[in-house]
Amino acid sequence: MTKFVDIGDTIEAEHADAVSRVIKWKGLKAHPVTKDLMMLYECDRNSFIEATKVCSPFQICECQIGDQLEADAISVYIKTKRKLRTYVKEGISGRHGAQLMDIRNRSISTIKTPLPNLMKCLGVKRGVAGDKNILINKE
Repeated sequence: MTKFVDIGDTIEAEHADAVSRVIKWKGLKAHPVTKDLMMLYECDRNSFIEATKVCSPFQICECQIGDQLEADAISVYIKTKRKLRTYVKEGISGRHGAQLMDIRNRSISTIKTPLPNLMKCLGVKRGVAGDKNILINKE
C-alpha cells in the first residue's frame, strides 16, 4: 500500500478505482510506451486511483494491491474499445462532489501534474528550463 505523488509515477493494474472531480474522455489513443491502442481518460482536480487487483505479467511497472496515485491530474489508459461509465457522488471532499469510475480492464495510470500544496510542503517548487517543466529543490 504505497502512495505515489510525483510526476511520472505509474501504476499498472487489472482492476482499479478512480475518483476525481472531473473525468474527461479523450478517445482511443496509442499508449506512448507499449504502443497498444487504449482508451484515454484524463482525471483532473484532486484525483486518486487505487489498484484493487494487480496484473500477473507486468509490462511497465510492478504494483501491489492498494497502491495509490494521488495528484492534481492523472492520465489513465484503459485496454478497452468501449467508453466506460462514470458515476457522480456528492460530498466526497466535504463540499465538492466527484466522479467515480470502476475500471475492470487492464489500465496504466500516470501522474501528469502533482498536487501543488503537497509539493510546497515537501519544499519543492516548479521551475521552467527551456520547454520542460522540472522540479527544483527550494533552499
